[in-house]
Amino acid sequence: MRKRLLIENDISELDDFQKILLLNKRKISPDEVEFFNSDGKSYDEMEVKYDGLYFTFDGLEEFLKFFFPGTYGDGSYDEYEASNLEQMYNSRWDFGFGDRAYDEWRDGYIFGYFCENNMNLLYDVVKLVSPKLMSCFVKNNSGKFILKSGDNESCYNSMVEVLDSLPNISDQIQWIWSDAMQEASEDDASNYIKDRYCDGLNGVGIKRYSDRYCFWKYNISWGNLAMMFINTGEFDGNLIDTMHTYIDKNFKDHTPESYAYEIADYVHNSEKFNDYFCDKVTIRLEELIENLMEDFDTEYFEVLTKVIDMGGFGNFLPMKSYNDKYQIRLNSIDPDNLKIKYTIKLKNSWGEDKQGELPLKDLLNLINQPGLFDPMDYRSS
Repeated sequence: MRKRLLIENDISELDDFQKILLLNKRKISPDEVEFFNSDGKSYDEMEVKYDGLYFTFDGLEEFLKFFFPGTYGDGSYDEYEASNLEQMYNSRWDFGFGDRAYDEWRDGYIFGYFCENNMNLLYDVVKLVSPKLMSCFVKNNSGKFILKSGDNESCYNSMVEVLDSLPNISDQIQWIWSDAMQEASEDDASNYIKDRYCDGLNGVGIKRYSDRYCFWKYNISWGNLAMMFINTGEFDGNLIDTMHTYIDKNFKDHTPESYAYEIADYVHNSEKFNDYFCDKVTIRLEELIENLMEDFDTEYFEVLTKVIDMGGFGNFLPMKSYNDKYQIRLNSIDPDNLKIKYTIKLKNSWGEDKQGELPLKDLLNLINQPGLFDPMDYRSS
């Protein structure tokens, strides 16, 4: 009788393992029981019921911070990754492909994503504006055009220069690539995270209570909680800390560290990428060819080919005429008068530069033959 009265009247004197055993046998009411961690903190996410402990979360971030405080909790090394993973799970994460697109383009890597139709249209563009670069195209074993690689990386560089010299197309392809990469990563990233965490705690007895939603309602039976104490051997410990210790020991399927930079390598959906990228690049290249046929004549393409031979647009080139003291950058071709717009500056200088425009012949003379005047004179700033 004395033991029974102690149980009924002094539940606060019981340790958590004793409470769990009594709750499992329904010897005490869940309304009389509360659990605290070693710091005396209780959790609003937890609810004590007759058949076990229930958890309710607002989303993945709360789920991760509660069940994995050592990894994602406040003050942990990766505490902000819980929020980022939730954004990724909800398809609101920017993988940063927009920041990478320019470098991928300048290095020629984006051509490796061209589908067969894209490559055929690129061949048509080159045939129109720079025929001698047609030799950069070879056919593989399937009879499809590819660009020469290996010792012929200059072919990739030349394609970049060709498209950079034409209106808008290179920027458009970079935008399409970054959007396609984002599209190809979002859905798979969400599933990648779901596969790891949604039912990931089943092995320790914590199960999803909602069949429809992940990271909302979960529960664990009193029997499974008792087994956590038995397996850890810490019978005097508190429930919350014992549960966290047991989870940390038995759950090994976290996403990669520094996932913001690495997870895209695990989740790229090639089919989704190809559908998005191939169709949109096809449309842009077809529009480009149509515009070139309508708006530019043979003389323009001859000047453009020479500019590409000289090093293309946007790069500062040495001026032999002044012992490489100056550098010149070719900016664009005026389609009306075929004059080439350029910028001149002192080599290795961050000082003032000057602008000008000249016909191709005069520009070649400026670059290759010494003049009577300093090339910075008589030109606009």
